Amino acid sequence: MDFNNLKLFRKQKGFTQEQTAERLGVSRQAVAKWAHYSPDGE
Repeated sequence: MDFNNLKLFRKQKGFTQEQTAERLGVSRQAVAKWAHYSPDGE
């Protein structure tokens, strides 16, 4: 997964990690974990 694209998607849509998780069908914790692996951590 390209974590930078995930962050860009979230920021463009104004989604929280929870909202992103709902749309992807995963837990909020999964999105937070992915953000942790992103180079800038968001």
